[in-house]
Amino acid sequence: MKNMTADSLKQIYRKSLHSIIQEYALYFICMADLKEGNVTDFVVHAKAFLMEYRDSVFYEEISTRFRQAMRYKPVNRHKIAAIFPLTGNAAGITQIVKNGFDLALTEYNSGLPEEERISVIYIDENLPDRELDNSIINAIENENVITFVGPLYSRTVRRVVPVLSSYNVALFSPTAAQPGLPEESEYFFRNCGTAKGQSYAMARYILEDTEIRTMGAIYPDNSLGEAMTRYFEEKFTGRRGGGEIKRKVSYDPEKPDIKDQIIYMGGIDAMLLKSKRAEENRAISNLMERYAQRIVERINAYMNLYRMPGNIEREDDLGLNVALLHFSPSGENIERYEVDLEMTRRLSFAVARNEGVRVHRQVVTNKAMENIGVVPADLDREIALMIAHRTGSDILIWGRIAEEESNTLNANFLPEAVIDEWGNTKTGYNFTDDDYHNYSVTITVMTAADEEIIDEIYFNYRKIKEPRINPLELDALYIPAEDKKMVLVKDQLKFYDLALPVIGSTISSGSYLSTFRDSVSGLIYPSEFHIGDQNETVQVFLEKFREKYASTPNVIAANSYDLMSIVISIIDRRIESRESFKDILKGVRRYEGVTGMFSFDRYGDSIKNYYIMQMGEEEEYIIKKVRGE
Repeated sequence: MKNMTADSLKQIYRKSLHSIIQEYALYFICMADLKEGNVTDFVVHAKAFLMEYRDSVFYEEISTRFRQAMRYKPVNRHKIAAIFPLTGNAAGITQIVKNGFDLALTEYNSGLPEEERISVIYIDENLPDRELDNSIINAIENENVITFVGPLYSRTVRRVVPVLSSYNVALFSPTAAQPGLPEESEYFFRNCGTAKGQSYAMARYILEDTEIRTMGAIYPDNSLGEAMTRYFEEKFTGRRGGGEIKRKVSYDPEKPDIKDQIIYMGGIDAMLLKSKRAEENRAISNLMERYAQRIVERINAYMNLYRMPGNIEREDDLGLNVALLHFSPSGENIERYEVDLEMTRRLSFAVARNEGVRVHRQVVTNKAMENIGVVPADLDREIALMIAHRTGSDILIWGRIAEEESNTLNANFLPEAVIDEWGNTKTGYNFTDDDYHNYSVTITVMTAADEEIIDEIYFNYRKIKEPRINPLELDALYIPAEDKKMVLVKDQLKFYDLALPVIGSTISSGSYLSTFRDSVSGLIYPSEFHIGDQNETVQVFLEKFREKYASTPNVIAANSYDLMSIVISIIDRRIESRESFKDILKGVRRYEGVTGMFSFDRYGDSIKNYYIMQMGEEEEYIIKKVRGE
């Protein structure tokens, strides 16, 4: 095909023989146009090639040559195209953007003749792909717009940038915040806050202005959450940082509950603790039932062999009188957990259910101890027998509980992540003996009259220790959750006893939080714009916006206003080409807007100031202003 004439190539192309043949034919048609110097035909053929063969090995070559050809096409520097949702659920956000644009345009256009005024053509971001492409091309080729602003969504950036870059047209968005977008194309720019910028600013504030040095991170399982956490950790733990992130865990942003993530970070699993306590109570009950049966059997066996001294058979005999004393505790955690009380109660009930045995009520034996000035911990053999005699008992049952020494005060309720043989990550607990209070229990059964041992029982019992609060010893948590999720997160942190200071992100801010101040009080987060800033530029903008729209601007309106103001300042230089517009836009440095000082980095991403905010019980307030990176 390389040596065929343009007419022959066109005949092959029109036959639609095969997609690969079509691709090569159209490529060589474009090359023939350039060889003949026919720029007009080349633009037509190259545009068709770029639309149809985005995966072609010739795409970059044709795209580069197309951009070069389009440099000579005249543009209307007073006309801009905007890509935003004009239909659907996001139309309300578009109106906020338009309000910011229109305020900046009104200020510039006021008093200018019609031909010098800047106008905007709006294209619906929700159009089907083919219609969206055609609308963009129409705005470029027929309306001759000098640049595009928008879109609202990051996903649309990737969809439209190939078309725009092929025409040398810059795209400038106030909202598309997905990490890495400007690095993918030299034609995309944005002035909204970035994951890196806000995360670095937040980490810098913590390192320079707080004592927080040890943190955990709980982040949404999406590209933005991962990027913000990665950048935060990079700055916080870097060579000049000195902080430590002890644990990181992600959560599904579509699910309301992050119980597992909070517990993994050191929160107390109340249900697990409750389950452990229930198991312990069942163990006591089962033990006391078993030993009660044994005790009664041993007493009956003994009675069959011996007659109780002084216990003459009587017709009115109601059975043996038994003094079952309150178990004697030896150890600081026995009475704390009422182990002695529970064993005494359970054994007393179990023994008393047997015929021929009459167990004194606990109030009777306790009163007898009180009368001689002793408590259960004071009991020994002699005192126990004295109580049995004073209560007119035939049988004495006396238990002792001794707590074993332990090197730890609390149980380790911190789950560990384990990767199974299939590569799946699961969390689980690995309780050891150190996590339990261990007790040695002795129960002695003897006759009160001749002090004869009928039975002596030995067994061990254990009870899980109380969980340690904040076992990782974290100073704070980094949780870049959006505002609605943050309300739930803060409440769950309190519920699981991990109510640490929380550091959020720009997506944590918003008017929604002010409705739930009790829940989110203390939250620290960065913000790109705040109406409480007394800077004159901010206050003048607020006054104008409120006067025009009878509402208070948010960060989207402020970013949109700044974006349009930057576009206007470039157009006002009377540039004549889209390439010139892009080059000047890329060079913007230290622009002072209503959202503060602004610059582009080498990729066209924003570097701007961030307010460090804290949510109070009555209002949110500015802690300080930090420059991002």
